[in-house]
Amino acid sequence: MSANDGISIIAKIAFMTLFGCMVLSTGAYISQCSHKEPLDTLSQDSIFRMANTRIVDINVKVTSYQPTIAQCDSSPFITASGDHIKDYSYGVWCAISKDLLYTKVNFGDSIYLVLDSVVRVLVVKDIVQGSKHIDILEPIDMKFKDMPQGFGKIIRIIHK
Repeated sequence: MSANDGISIIAKIAFMTLFGCMVLSTGAYISQCSHKEPLDTLSQDSIFRMANTRIVDINVKVTSYQPTIAQCDSSPFITASGDHIKDYSYGVWCAISKDLLYTKVNFGDSIYLVLDSVVRVLVVKDIVQGSKHIDILEPIDMKFKDMPQGFGKIIRIIHK
C-alpha cells in the first residue's frame, strides 16, 4: 500500500461521512449523494472543500432580489463583497444577513439551502437586512411569482 492509497482511503471515508452516502468499491452510489465526482478521481480542490465543510442546522427566511437601484443601492451590479454581477451569478449568488455573516459564514463561502424540499447551493456575495435571512439574486426580467421565497434551512457550509 502506497502513501497515495492511504490518502485515497482517508479521502473516501471523509467524503462518505460529510456527504452522507455510501459508495461501493465499484464507485456506485447506494444512497443520495450531492457530490457526483468519482471517488477515485477526487481532485485536491474537492478534498479541500470537504475538509472545510461544516454541517449545520440554521432556519432562515428566504427571499429573492434583483439588481435594481430600488432593491439595492446606487451601484446594484456590485455586491457587498466587491464582485460584479454577471449572467452566471443569477440563482447562484445570495445575500445573507449580518447576524450570520462573519459569525457562521464569510463572503465566498458556499451554503447548502433546503427550500421546498429542494437543495440549492448558493455562494455568499452580498448582505441583506434582517436576522437569519437569505436573499437569492435573480435576473431583472424574472417575475416575482416565479422567485424562490419562504422559510428554509441551511444544512451545510463550505468555507472558501
